[in-house]
Amino acid sequence: MFKKSFVAVLFSIILAVMASTSVFAEEPASPEVEKTLVKIEQTNNKIHAEVEKTQVKAQVMYEKYLEKSNNEQDAAKKKQLAKEYNEAANELIAKLDEKTQEMTRKGVEKATAAGIKVEVEWVLFQFADREAYIDPIMVISW
Repeated sequence: MFKKSFVAVLFSIILAVMASTSVFAEEPASPEVEKTLVKIEQTNNKIHAEVEKTQVKAQVMYEKYLEKSNNEQDAAKKKQLAKEYNEAANELIAKLDEKTQEMTRKGVEKATAAGIKVEVEWVLFQFADREAYIDPIMVISW
């Protein structure tokens, strides 16, 4: 009898400690931190929206290139089409990269000023026939 009640009490204490540890460890965020966290999320959403727009543009460019290339018989013209497509696709991705890096830089500055520790997280995205790394913000702690 004593063993059963002792085990039950011990088990209850262990459960109470495990359940309360996470509650006590969580610090409430200040209004400034909350506001900055929302802005970081908005920045990441804008970055993903820009990536999606660029992915659509890249896919349309690639399909047009393939159509023109498949219809062309002359090897020199095919080579020229490939060169033009590659330059245009690289420029499109470079503009996206430049734009998102600026968005990320501003977001990191705001987060640092609010006392939030963030990291730039490079994520690989597919753009038609090529891939590129783009840099959303990842919150580490506050």
